[in-house]
Amino acid sequence: PVDQAHWEHVRSPSLSRIRRRVHVLDLDPDLDRLLAKAKGTTRRDIRRANRPTSDVEVRVGRAGELLDDHYRLFLTSARRWSARQHEPLAMTLWRARRRDPLGKLQAMARSLGQRFVVVVGYCNGQPASSAIVLLGGTTRDTRGATDVELAGNSGVNSLVQWTAISLAAEYGSALYNMGESGWSPGLS
Repeated sequence: PVDQAHWEHVRSPSLSRIRRRVHVLDLDPDLDRLLAKAKGTTRRDIRRANRPTSDVEVRVGRAGELLDDHYRLFLTSARRWSARQHEPLAMTLWRARRRDPLGKLQAMARSLGQRFVVVVGYCNGQPASSAIVLLGGTTRDTRGATDVELAGNSGVNSLVQWTAISLAAEYGSALYNMGESGWSPGLS
């Protein structure tokens, strides 16, 4: 996404231009300064999830560790999407498993090794939120999933994201690509 200007001049009848909305963070190696730039509600959620009395715990897996917990959350998210889209559950699950089969994610993990990171947030010991990030010069947040009922207002989603962003900054990434949100103002 940060190379958009490079491609602006490319024109050809065989190419179609498709507008996208992508969110990219400039990573400051000073994590306190980076967190200070976050929205107040995000900082509040992170503090809430980090309280000693909180039932939230975040774990970081490398090279495919915790992938099973993420995949269960992914299928839980697909069930929610099915209801929201008024689509038969079997069709939604078929599409989800076809687009992102567990074997594909496992192959990515084998190929990327320690740069394939799974961050899972647990509420009361149960997986509630997760993200898969691919560490590099630009770290890519490639997959996320949430059990919204279990996550509730615990702040676990924000803590999972902050953990992934912190790992990218510690890795030395210059940018953190959060992916596309579409054109929905709420998702942005």
